Amino acid sequence: MFAFTVMVMRSVLFMPYCLAVAAATLRIDGWFNCSANTFPSWNARHNTMQVAVECALVELPLCHATTAASCRSDRVIQVFVKRLLGNGVNVDKDVWVLQGGPGASSVAMEYMMLDLFTTTNGTANIYTMDHRGTGRSHPLECVAAQASTPGSVNGEAIAIDELPACIRDVLFQIDGQPTAFSVTSAATDLYVLSDELRPNGSHQVFVYGASYGTYLVERVMQLGPSHIRGYVLDGVVAQVNHSFAQFDNDINAAGARFLDRCAKNAFCNSKFPDVVTGNLPLSNLIMRIYTRLDARQPGGVAESFCYPLANWTDTPPSHTLRRFLTTLLMNVNLRGMIPAIVYRLHRCTRQDDHVLAFLQRKIANPSQGRKGFTQLVLPTLRSPTVQGDALVEMNAMLYTLIVFSEEWTYPTPSVADLQLSFESQPFGLGVFDLVPAYCVATNFRDEACRSLSPLSKATPAPYVYARDSFFNRSSTIPLHASVLFLSGTLDPQTELHHGRAEFAALRGTQKRWVEFPDAPHCTAFQTPMLSGDIHCGVYVVSSYVMGRGRLDTINTTCMKKRVPLSFDVSPKVALAYFGTTDAFDGVLHVDTAAIVDVSVALKASGPTAATDSRTHDDAPADKDGTFGSLIPLGIMLLAVGGVVVVKRQRSLAEAVTAIDVLAPCSELSGL
Repeated sequence: MFAFTVMVMRSVLFMPYCLAVAAATLRIDGWFNCSANTFPSWNARHNTMQVAVECALVELPLCHATTAASCRSDRVIQVFVKRLLGNGVNVDKDVWVLQGGPGASSVAMEYMMLDLFTTTNGTANIYTMDHRGTGRSHPLECVAAQASTPGSVNGEAIAIDELPACIRDVLFQIDGQPTAFSVTSAATDLYVLSDELRPNGSHQVFVYGASYGTYLVERVMQLGPSHIRGYVLDGVVAQVNHSFAQFDNDINAAGARFLDRCAKNAFCNSKFPDVVTGNLPLSNLIMRIYTRLDARQPGGVAESFCYPLANWTDTPPSHTLRRFLTTLLMNVNLRGMIPAIVYRLHRCTRQDDHVLAFLQRKIANPSQGRKGFTQLVLPTLRSPTVQGDALVEMNAMLYTLIVFSEEWTYPTPSVADLQLSFESQPFGLGVFDLVPAYCVATNFRDEACRSLSPLSKATPAPYVYARDSFFNRSSTIPLHASVLFLSGTLDPQTELHHGRAEFAALRGTQKRWVEFPDAPHCTAFQTPMLSGDIHCGVYVVSSYVMGRGRLDTINTTCMKKRVPLSFDVSPKVALAYFGTTDAFDGVLHVDTAAIVDVSVALKASGPTAATDSRTHDDAPADKDGTFGSLIPLGIMLLAVGGVVVVKRQRSLAEAVTAIDVLAPCSELSGL
């Protein structure tokens, strides 16, 4: 035991030297002038900014020295990097912003990059990268197996019985080295690039991670770099005792606080008299609605079935509705509609039926063409067939590899236990659907997998990697560095207690915790201001960077100017989603069919605190808090990336949980 411990310590101590040697031989395809936005943007300010943008592909070893114990190959891969170059002679800082997932590309970070460039007055170079296995950085795709083509058995989603072939395909492509795409491998990429790409090695370096990106940044910290001055963790994934298998429970911890905010809000609680008197907690009311819908029992004063929401799919209506409400809960601009939906489902008059039918049609078929709304697939992941899709979709195979290797519960809980947990709470996305995929990836080694017969006789090699010495261990803040934690009190994806636990466990004193009341996931993307289109979280990060990592320079005064949480849906938003100007009590407008596309109707209002999307489906924002920039897909889907990745039985209609990505953690976009 002693010898093993010494070996681990020595490998860490000498790591910077080994990495520097490897970095000296890097080959770069670039730098080329490129666009700041991968996709067209609605943000007029961004579109008119004068900024030099460069892109490159950098060759890196498939197997780094940090993973030499379990990864052996002399191959190289290409990693995509984009940077905004600072202005003038005062540029002396590099800021790296990292996306979440795991499995999301860096496209969602482009919005924040431009805002950081603005708030740092062009005194910093702003970098991002597609972490290996995603986007333009050697994405893990089932090319030979063709499991994710539109004509395959489950369309673009990878079905559970297609997964074995897909695993064999990917393992062949990566030289049989799953460790090459581990968290430590990706963290080593960032370590090397952030050091070697500094001009003359003189710039102070800051790294920002959002959602799963925080876990990646924490792993960089464990590598002990001497050149990084500051770390920012926004929407914290804890290093110790964190499991995506508990995601539904985490969602409900934040969901309970959200419902409590409604119960204590004068406007919101006026709609639920029983809640005010304490006779019926709002969570219990929602559970009663689920029970009634699943039983197809009539309800409400007119004994309506509330047919549209009760029959979205062939699976239990409560599952679909629960997932739908959860996607709204994740979005700073859409969560305020939850009480109105619950109110109408509970009352369930014939007029409520009509309004809910309109809502269902709007969500299922949001608009004609590609503007205004994005139909977000949750959580079915598609392996994209064209490059544009690759930049928007989560990479299912990377998600599967990382989550099952080091972000799960071992041994796995059973499908039955996780489903029971899902069905006993008002919110959730149903992580029980991930268990069959876990069992395939691990060759059915756990007790809970034995009842799940292999769907293919040709089981692949295990699609997991060995957990290394950094797994389930807290970091120590490197010398001369500091750490800034950012967390929202209503964050469903990275629940508050995980961040607090990580803050307490992180060894060292140079750390600061900043909490955003009522904010959801990823504060740099979901803390809109009363004026302007830059989020409060960005201002806080910028003050940290401009103060060169000094914790006493962090400016949080923007907190007082944030858009407050509101349950009073504005007439404009109500008309767009409910077909009436009163979300709670209005009657469906007879001329609803003539309502123009929301993207046109709201365009005149211009950009707001949350402004653009990360896909072709960019949408305008609205001063009423209607829509914001799209939450980065990877961030928002932090632990659902593979939930339906491999579940063939669910219909496509249910796999598609549509939410308006009129908002980016981006409000949607970066889970």
